[in-house]
Amino acid sequence: GQLREKVAAAGAQSRVNVQRGDIFNLSFPDETFDLAFGVHIIPRFDTLENQRAALLEVARTVKPGGRLLFNYRNRRSLVYGRAYKGHAATPQEMDEILAAGGLRVTMSRGKMLLNRGLLNRLPLALGRAAAGVDRLMLGTLNSRAWDVFVLAEKSRGTKSASDQ
Repeated sequence: GQLREKVAAAGAQSRVNVQRGDIFNLSFPDETFDLAFGVHIIPRFDTLENQRAALLEVARTVKPGGRLLFNYRNRRSLVYGRAYKGHAATPQEMDEILAAGGLRVTMSRGKMLLNRGLLNRLPLALGRAAAGVDRLMLGTLNSRAWDVFVLAEKSRGTKSASDQ
């Protein structure tokens, strides 16, 4: 599809392997990747159990010392229940899931007010001002962001809950 076309256009076919698979049952061996990247995937699952299963399966494929980058919707956000009606998890629930997969959060950043669709509809000057307000709010209210991006690192020498 589109990703294969972009990889080919970049001349990266020898370095990038594009595969489609079941996130709940990945075909990769344990501890295969230095980095797993899954942005805008976890928020699509409508239960915490499905989010947990997907994250633990991806965590299984990350090498010790490797990293996982993903995002989720925060139930403790300022806009949850007002502007967002889908499933959302708390930061504590995400920390527990990551710990079960042998991961710990090394960095977390979120969006307070904006999403790309809204930002693209605003005039440039207003969009820049809104993005500035969003950044200022993050400085004091990061735990209340609605769309949280997480970088987690897999511990070295510890077994995940799925290995025990």
